[in-house]
Amino acid sequence: MADDWFHHLSLDIQTEILKKLPVKSLIRFRSVSKAWRSLIDSSKFITDHSFNNRRTGPNRLLLRYVDETKGSDFEYVSIIDDDDDDDDDDDDSLSQKEVIHTDTIPMYDDILVDKPYSIIGISQGLFCFYNFYESTTSVIWNPSIRKSVAIKMPNNNNNNMLYRPMEPAIGFGVCPRTSDPKLIWITSFQNWKVEVFTLSSGTWRSSISSCNWPPERVIVINSKQVDLDGFIYWYAWEIVYVDDDDDVGGKKKLLNNCIISFDLTTEEFKQVYLPRKLLAPNFLTNPAINVTISKLRDSLVVVENTLVVGEQVYGVWMIKQHGGGSVSSSSFTKLFTIGLGLPDACIESVLGFRKNGRPILEVKSIIYGNGNGNGNGNGYGNVINNLSDMVTYEHTNNSKQHISHLGIIMYGKRVISFVSSYVETLLLLDHH
Repeated sequence: MADDWFHHLSLDIQTEILKKLPVKSLIRFRSVSKAWRSLIDSSKFITDHSFNNRRTGPNRLLLRYVDETKGSDFEYVSIIDDDDDDDDDDDDSLSQKEVIHTDTIPMYDDILVDKPYSIIGISQGLFCFYNFYESTTSVIWNPSIRKSVAIKMPNNNNNNMLYRPMEPAIGFGVCPRTSDPKLIWITSFQNWKVEVFTLSSGTWRSSISSCNWPPERVIVINSKQVDLDGFIYWYAWEIVYVDDDDDVGGKKKLLNNCIISFDLTTEEFKQVYLPRKLLAPNFLTNPAINVTISKLRDSLVVVENTLVVGEQVYGVWMIKQHGGGSVSSSSFTKLFTIGLGLPDACIESVLGFRKNGRPILEVKSIIYGNGNGNGNGNGYGNVINNLSDMVTYEHTNNSKQHISHLGIIMYGKRVISFVSSYVETLLLLDHH
């Protein structure tokens, strides 16, 4: 029960104080009085609190992984991500772990039951799930208030199994001007088509002018998206034709890497041009090289994955300017390279970045058997590759590596890990 002195304050002052409180406190305070419940549940308060919390609220990391010793279901852990750069311990300063139970995610069409569902995107504390292979429904989930909403998706008429994992491309983000969650559905392999869903209207529309679309030679790939400052970014391919050395006067088609952005407010697409180093090849022409996009603090980064002498090495490139506009290739600068150089461990993937800028890696340990019985003849026995660890990585000025463990150990031959930063929000509380 709130103290009497607080009730003597004007409602405006009470509102300003409540706006600064964490989400879990506000959920409890809804039971204090009908007036407070009405205030906290109002769309204006939810929007104002979300805006304030994005600027001042604590940053959190959501970690998703599979531990096959506990079953095949995903486990979710939320961790407060502080900005401590002076932590020299072997264990990183992510001690405040909270297991998130997923029983508030509706299992419509069984899309989240024993299916390879994906996290489409994260925006302003909301998460969007979708199963590209079988589902007709997506789910928007707020883990902070344990509430979710199911969205009926457009029909996917693409029956080509080669393209199906990559089309349609789906985007998710919250409009910074209206705090209205949006879903974007893009087909681009044959004929461009764009549809947009807003949660406030509950309907899909295809009224975006084609003059705002990227060129038809661009194919948006349904991979990890990045939501940043009111824009959604996707990894994409641009079709280009170059001289064919094997056919005098002929041309051959290449697929260059690029990035496409979508303004959640104006609903305009723009193209981000990559430096030549990152243009090509992509994994279709050279499986040893691949690029992905991510977010480091408040900047867009491109992570280049290259196989060097049998080891996966990752280069991190940051865009020096963003805002969704057409960005030139000269706007990128390389920050650092990640490589373990260890005989008993390899980097599976760069999952994301901490608030202090350190990359979060999934590292797979190479464990040898005792060499008895069915060994491989080298005295070490069979290689057992079923133990993975989430770690943070720091490359110091004296060329030394510092690896800190997050305390997440994953067992299983196929580990699907995901890490994303977010802030808690009240969004969806007023949705019925």
